[in-house]
Amino acid sequence: MHLSLNPYALILSVSGLATIILSIIIYTRLKSAERSFAFVIGLAGWWALTYAGELFSSNLSTIKFWLQLEYVGITLLPLALLLFIHVFIFKQKLVIRPFHAWIALIPVSTLVLVFTNDYHHYYYKSLSVNSSGAFPLLTIEPSFWYYVFTAYFYAALAWSIYSLATAFKTADRIYVKQKRIIFYALVIPWIFNILYKLGVRAEQNIDLTPFAFIATSTIISFGLLRYKLLDIIPEAREKIFESMQDGVLVLDSYNTVIDKNSQMECVLSHLPEKIIGAQLFTLFPLAHQLYQGVMERRKNTIEIEIEKNGSKNYYEVDINVLTDRTSDYSGCILIFNNITQRKKDAISLAALNEQKDRLFSIIAHDVRSPLINIMDMVRLIDEQVITETEFKTYLPELSKNLNYTSSLLDNLLHWSKSQLKGEVINPGNLDIRKIVKHEIAYYQQKATQKGIYLSSTIEDETGVFVDAEMIQLVIRNLIGNAIKYCSKEDYIIVSATVDAGQVTICVKDTGSGMKPEIVEKLFRFETFTIRGTNNERGTGLGLQLCKDFVEKNNGKIWVTTELNVGSKFYFTMPVANSKILIPASASSAH
Repeated sequence: MHLSLNPYALILSVSGLATIILSIIIYTRLKSAERSFAFVIGLAGWWALTYAGELFSSNLSTIKFWLQLEYVGITLLPLALLLFIHVFIFKQKLVIRPFHAWIALIPVSTLVLVFTNDYHHYYYKSLSVNSSGAFPLLTIEPSFWYYVFTAYFYAALAWSIYSLATAFKTADRIYVKQKRIIFYALVIPWIFNILYKLGVRAEQNIDLTPFAFIATSTIISFGLLRYKLLDIIPEAREKIFESMQDGVLVLDSYNTVIDKNSQMECVLSHLPEKIIGAQLFTLFPLAHQLYQGVMERRKNTIEIEIEKNGSKNYYEVDINVLTDRTSDYSGCILIFNNITQRKKDAISLAALNEQKDRLFSIIAHDVRSPLINIMDMVRLIDEQVITETEFKTYLPELSKNLNYTSSLLDNLLHWSKSQLKGEVINPGNLDIRKIVKHEIAYYQQKATQKGIYLSSTIEDETGVFVDAEMIQLVIRNLIGNAIKYCSKEDYIIVSATVDAGQVTICVKDTGSGMKPEIVEKLFRFETFTIRGTNNERGTGLGLQLCKDFVEKNNGKIWVTTELNVGSKFYFTMPVANSKILIPASASSAH
């Protein structure tokens, strides 16, 4: 057999063989969708190699032999391309289905018609050798099925380009190069084939389409092996990332964000800049532990704090290292699990434990001590160590201690009840004027003994929608505290204002007032002692109880004060939703 040596055949034979070897390497080294692309470039290499055989031939029988082998690559190439798109973009497993049989019908039929063309001439009307040029070339006269397959070939390329363009349509800017490379890889061979069909050919009759396929397949293959060019497609990653409840960031080896899911946008919603393409330290400038954990390049879990809109959010970040086949570091995946609620629960639990310890401290000291004093006094009388006359001199102090202990126990019991999860709040429409009037009557004797003027300016019926027992205890504590820190000729006035669906109660006194550092502690569960003007004792538990009860009745409480001038305690309550006011049980809280 005489070989027709020419540069076109030499280039195609070398590049075709190299492409086939490259497709085998891709198939063995990569996995998933990249393997399906190995079939595409392998068939392109087969087309080029067999077309080289055709160009090397000098007689019609040898050319027809290579032409038939050539059509194995030509007919199966668009089918492989369609299956690659089906597997890669839509992440479908390659399972033979009726749909695949239909799209394979035209390629298989074409291959059969090419091999049997001498019997029917449905594909080629005639084949001849043109020896007028530098080397012999095949001249064809197409038949009707030739045009059918050409339409199928162009439709497959068009659908593949459309699918890839759609897949990258919403991609971030970091994918721009990928889009261009893949787009040109499919469009350029198509252009060369169209030029061939239009008669624009090298050496009068050479088809440059295989050359174009070889060139673009080589570029994409290099990208697959070196840069994982097709490793991330928006539709493919959405099926994984968007189903995750945690935020996900993907970093490259330079700590640049190359991917994220939509939940991560919620995590970083306070940042104005784009996430994709940003450096890790610009997204989390204060999270030094996170950056250090990433730089260690090992699996780790870091807890970080992010402040958004004035509130603190806590995240547990899992660092998962990514390596290539040679175990070289290629990046990492950061998974952000929001543990804010868990953190708040832990803080609340710690606060409850602290409250429990302080409560026991109050019981052990503030309750136990006065009782021990009384027991000692009774023992001394019983043993006749002190006389009855001496005992009477101690009665005022004992009475004061008993009153303090009684009030403290009352507050402790109500606070303990309020902390129970099964506690029931029973709001109703009440006249707050009557409750205030009763509490003033309750404290009037004590106020008179200290020379304090105690009164109320609430003259009209004032309806509120609250739990009577809770609000009664709030008013009692506020009036009791005011008496404790007032001196002779001071006055205490209880008033009420109605505005915007709320009733605001004010307990104003002209007593000793408070320092700012004391005000900060008032509504916290902190045990501290502030002696009254007659050396009365206090713990601050009553005000903590007031805050708790007011808030449970949809109100708020606050104080304004000035040292040596006096204090004003305010709290709000919802206005009654009916004119029918239930009489408050005045003795319910005693």
